[in-house]
Amino acid sequence: MEKNEIYRAAMDTFGVPNQIIKLVEETGEFFEAFGKCLGGRDKVSHVAEEMADVHNMLDQFAVYFDCEDEVERQKRYKLRRLEQRIVEKSDRE
Repeated sequence: MEKNEIYRAAMDTFGVPNQIIKLVEETGEFFEAFGKCLGGRDKVSHVAEEMADVHNMLDQFAVYFDCEDEVERQKRYKLRRLEQRIVEKSDRE
């Protein structure tokens, strides 16, 4: 199966409400791993694993809502905005 087919099948198999719960669980696990990593109690590899889970869930919802292009557009916009903030901050220093 192709990636988007897997995402659609997950929604069909488990249902949207359960996948929303799964997204909340995965983000919680990511935040926990990230916090432990910052505190020196976990490895970056665990953060990467949890980050991958969150990415997969977010991609699943982008496919479900048929907004992949809009998500990519927003990511590009926000990246340019971040770049501008960095430039503005460095100009003030």
